[in-house]
Amino acid sequence: VKLNKRLSAATLYIGHEKIAVPDYGEEEEPDELDMTVPAGSIYVSDLDWVSWKMYQSSSDNPASPYAPSRDSDEKGGVLGIGNYDFAKGLRTHVDGNLGYCDFVYDISGLNVDYFRAIVGKENLGGTSGMCQFFVEVDGNRVALSPILSPGQAYMLTAKITGGRTLRIGA
Repeated sequence: VKLNKRLSAATLYIGHEKIAVPDYGEEEEPDELDMTVPAGSIYVSDLDWVSWKMYQSSSDNPASPYAPSRDSDEKGGVLGIGNYDFAKGLRTHVDGNLGYCDFVYDISGLNVDYFRAIVGKENLGGTSGMCQFFVEVDGNRVALSPILSPGQAYMLTAKITGGRTLRIGA
């Protein structure tokens, strides 16, 4: 699988409300995504991360040439996946050497039950590359998206009740 260069995970949030997850199948994309955010939810882009890794950079290196974006695309514009625009979310870039990018959060004091994100390759990325997103809680993989083509958006949902560490990435 060839991973794309720029990825967005838009409208990521965690909260208490159970979210019905439609089964879109491996290759199918929904006509419309339900982007309703339940009251009391917490946007992941509003949280401080414990660490992150992305293209040629990491939170461990203060001299990193690149950094992920919160609530904007790489150029400071609106996050977009396919025909969807998002006011909230994260933007990152896969590290070619690592083969992935990720964010790690401490969620131990948040008392949350579910994670939900609309994920995909942002509109700036062009037409090349594929991507697959994951969610891990306390080192256990709890959600994995299908392999997505450029412009494809996918609703990624996971139960995270009782978790202390949330790791999301592609």
